Formats: sequence, C-alpha cells, structure tokens
Amino acid sequence: LALVVENSVKFSDIAAIAGKTGKGLLKDLNLFDVYENEQVLGAGKKSCAVSFVFEDPARTLQDKDVEKVMDQLIREFESKLGASIRR
Repeated sequence: LALVVENSVKFSDIAAIAGKTGKGLLKDLNLFDVYENEQVLGAGKKSCAVSFVFEDPARTLQDKDVEKVMDQLIREFESKLGASIRR
C-alpha cells in the first residue's frame, strides 16, 4: 500500500495506527520504499510504501477478512494522517 502523506509523518505514526486498527490480525508491517518527487506528489509530500502481514492462528483468513481490515486501515490513514492512496 502506497500512502501519500506530509513529509512530517513518520513511519512510527503509520505503524501505531496500523497496530490499533489491525484487530489482532496484523502480525507485521514493513516500510519498503519512500518516494519523494514534488512534481508528481506535490510540495511537502512523500509516498510511503508499506507491506502488511496478516495472521490468525485459530483459522485460515479469507480474502474478505483481509479486505475488511485493509479498508479500515485506509480509512484510518486518511482520517488521522490526511493520507491518500497512491495508485
């Protein structure tokens, strides 16, 4: 997931929101790329690419389970960080 955020947003901010929103299914997250280009993203913006690992030790997760959590994560990132999804 690539999030376009203000330069002041730290990965720890993203991780904290993800941890609270993951509902016990989020096992790990990783920042694997930071992209900055004022002409593409706008002044004072960066794109943080984050991967997520979900796991439920009691059952096999279905696509709908992961999609529900991802939708919640996106809404939280948008509302709390002013993030947008880079497509």
